[in-house]
Amino acid sequence: MSPGALQGVFVVALPGLFWRVRHLLAMPRFLFSRISLLRHLTPTHFFPRAHLKWAPGVTVG
Repeated sequence: MSPGALQGVFVVALPGLFWRVRHLLAMPRFLFSRISLLRHLTPTHFFPRAHLKWAPGVTVG
């Protein structure tokens, strides 16, 4: 593999990697805000079900 090709692969892979890391860092904040929002909007006995309902959408992103 030539240095030029290697550099091309690196340039292509870098934005995707950066986005993925940024997405992972943003995920807990998003998840916590979502949970706290649900906690405010739903009664406590309903909260576990609401949390399960939101979980698949959050994990998929």
